[in-house]
Amino acid sequence: MSEEPPPAPRLGDRSLFPALEPAAYLNHAGISPPSLAVRRAVSEKLEAYAAEGAAAVTGSVALRARLRERLAALLGARPADLALTHGATHGVQAIALSLAWRPGDRVVLFEGEFLANVTLW
Repeated sequence: MSEEPPPAPRLGDRSLFPALEPAAYLNHAGISPPSLAVRRAVSEKLEAYAAEGAAAVTGSVALRARLRERLAALLGARPADLALTHGATHGVQAIALSLAWRPGDRVVLFEGEFLANVTLW
């Protein structure tokens, strides 16, 4: 039986970020404080690796498959059409390096774009 996810927090609810000190925090997708749920999941995964070693990889692969399925359902996509990366910059780099570039190709970026997303182009 699968566990039901907790109710979604409401806008402005900081209960998932009890250690966050600033009165206002504007996430810029660079470095952000992890929520309690993320901290708990990372801790559980580290404990699994500590207890099981390489055998814990099987659980990680299954977890990623479930995540991909849930994200696909949310986005109205097929799980096979989604890629999971370590972060936005890693994803942008993977896309940039997989394109068949030709002389004269151009990339249009936002002025003030996050530097790590610009440098690779």
